[in-house]
Formats: sequence, C-alpha cells, structure tokens
Amino acid sequence: MSEFKKYRRSKIAELREITELDIIAFKYDDSPHSPQDTEFPVSISGSDLASGSPKIGDMVARNPRNHEDQWLVAKQYFQDNFEELEPDTSFIGRLETETEDLKHKIDKLGDFINNNPAFKNVTESQQLLLRAQYNSMAGYYFILRMRLEDLKG
Repeated sequence: MSEFKKYRRSKIAELREITELDIIAFKYDDSPHSPQDTEFPVSISGSDLASGSPKIGDMVARNPRNHEDQWLVAKQYFQDNFEELEPDTSFIGRLETETEDLKHKIDKLGDFINNNPAFKNVTESQQLLLRAQYNSMAGYYFILRMRLEDLKG
C-alpha cells in the first residue's frame, strides 16, 4: 500500500452550503442535491454518513471542470481547511467568469444534443435551432478565450 504524503492545494475550490432541501432530498433518494441540480447527486463517504452527514454546516464541493462531480465536505474539515475568496471583480476576472459559465452551458447543451434520448423527441426545427445555438455559443466561447489570451499577453 502506498504511503500518504502532504500536498497543498494549487487550485480554487467551488463549494456551496448543505441546505434543509438537500437533507430532505437525501432522506427521499439517498443523495443530497439542490432542487435545480437533481441530476447531480452528491457523493458522501461512509465515515461522513456514520457521523450523521449530510447536516447543516456541511458543504458540497464540485469539480470546476465537471459540475456533475460533486461530493460532501464535512463542516469541521471545511472550517479547518477553507476560507472564502472575494470574487475577482476586475475586468479580466469578470471575463474569466463569463467564459467559465459559458463553457459549462456549452457542455450541458452538447450533452443534451449528443447523449440525451429526449433530444430525438423535440421537433426537427427545434433540433436544428439547438444545434445552431450550440455552434453560436461555441463561437462566442472561442472569441472570449482569444480576448482573454490577448489581454493576458
């Protein structure tokens, strides 16, 4: 078995608080999730379950590059290891946020078009419009990335 080593985090983490609605959802279908993100279940370790999680004060972390990958962070671990960052309100910071948000929306739309059987149930004109929307969003994303690259030098 390999030995544990110490590592410092090099990236910013995205977390949200566990809510009463999460706890109700967990009791109903064994996975906390926000009402707007029912398709993204939250992984909870056996030790966290044994200690009574999910509970108020716990947090939900998500992978910034894959919002479907979410897991519970126990309250004490969160308090010991995280501090909230102020949002970057600079021009470049806002542009980066817009670019990241757009990428997430493109990924969700692409997944719907390519992997969701419900896509075949919408009219042909809606399918064409959704594909056009995807292509327009991808073009806009490319432009935002080029602008950021230019601004950062």
